[in-house]
Amino acid sequence: MIEIFQFTKLDAARFAGFLSHAAESRVNIIVDVEDSVQNPSKPQDNVRLKGQAREAIASVIQNGAEGLGIRINAASSDEFHHDIAMMRQLSGYCWRYVIIPKCEQQSDIEYLRAIFSQEEILTDEWVPIIETQAGMRNLRNIVAAPMADNIRRIAFGHSDLNYDAGYFPFFHETTHQYWHWVNELTTIVQNAGYQYFHSAFLGVHNTQGFKSVLSNIARRCPRGFSQTTLSPKQSEVCLDFVRGAGTQQIAVMTEFDEKEYTNEERINIARSIIHAWSAVTSERHTGLCFDNGRLIAPHEYLAAQRFLQSMRSA
Repeated sequence: MIEIFQFTKLDAARFAGFLSHAAESRVNIIVDVEDSVQNPSKPQDNVRLKGQAREAIASVIQNGAEGLGIRINAASSDEFHHDIAMMRQLSGYCWRYVIIPKCEQQSDIEYLRAIFSQEEILTDEWVPIIETQAGMRNLRNIVAAPMADNIRRIAFGHSDLNYDAGYFPFFHETTHQYWHWVNELTTIVQNAGYQYFHSAFLGVHNTQGFKSVLSNIARRCPRGFSQTTLSPKQSEVCLDFVRGAGTQQIAVMTEFDEKEYTNEERINIARSIIHAWSAVTSERHTGLCFDNGRLIAPHEYLAAQRFLQSMRSA
């Protein structure tokens, strides 16, 4: 069984029909005010973009939208306080899920629970994301500590983890390092009695590749798992995968990229990523950048910048 969580930036004009279709398909909708609401090539615009996203979220809720989840900004950021102010103003609304980014220790969860209680913000379920080196190091302690009944799953964010660890290029699903992380997380999380919540697959047009990832995760999570999706098409792939469970053979990933990149190759990759992001001119697409049919995460742009800077300083 796969529980589907589709992360989306909010388009208020089209949201009612979108939400109705998602409900019929049993897809959980997570409105995002964190990673997908930014333009790393124009960081001076990010405060305004996130403010506009909050206004759109408040608008659809005031017009009757129910059952939404939300990924808020990290508690260490200035934007977090604006997220809390928006949620406080929506008095009485119960968020189906609140996604906690960059969870690194049990006290991070307790801090948020205290803030929500103080501000009388309601949620059915908390979902901590493990996406930093500190979070990975402390994972056993996080899941071993007594947690509230409304924490049922632990999520993985591989792009943030790549950035935090200083890797470039990033390790994605075709690398051994990626699956090493997944093996560690699925083992620890499931042994502690929680459901594993898998990271986004950035090849949004690569249906067969996504099915192979789902097959790999299903083998590691026989009792079921949660999956991030980034589009209605990816959510439909998950639904098709569930419908075909036991009746179709999906090849699991067995070929991995073990390439050792030269500095010249890494420079070319970095320049390509920065060029792709520099072409993002429409605010409707901020937070989203495609290169050869694959999404480039904002973190990868920032990592490319960091790498080129390190080469200039060497």
